[in-house]
Amino acid sequence: GAVNPNPVNNIGHWLIRLPQGVTDGRLSVHSMQGKLMHEEKVYGAGWQDIVFSAEKLGLKSGMYLIQLEAAGTIKTHRMLVR
Repeated sequence: GAVNPNPVNNIGHWLIRLPQGVTDGRLSVHSMQGKLMHEEKVYGAGWQDIVFSAEKLGLKSGMYLIQLEAAGTIKTHRMLVR
């Protein structure tokens, strides 16, 4: 998975891939203080490009943790919002 571009000015992309054989997962955004800022279910196999607006999600300037949880595993990436 990845965030593109990183840092995000407003519109960004979460590039995610669920593990092979897994068709659903959970994508969440957390502040560095651990507060849940956004959460959504993700479905489908292979790579996915989820377009988002930091402004619409209420993400102010700063660092966030993006987590993809699927099949009992969690992958975490950092995302900087300008």
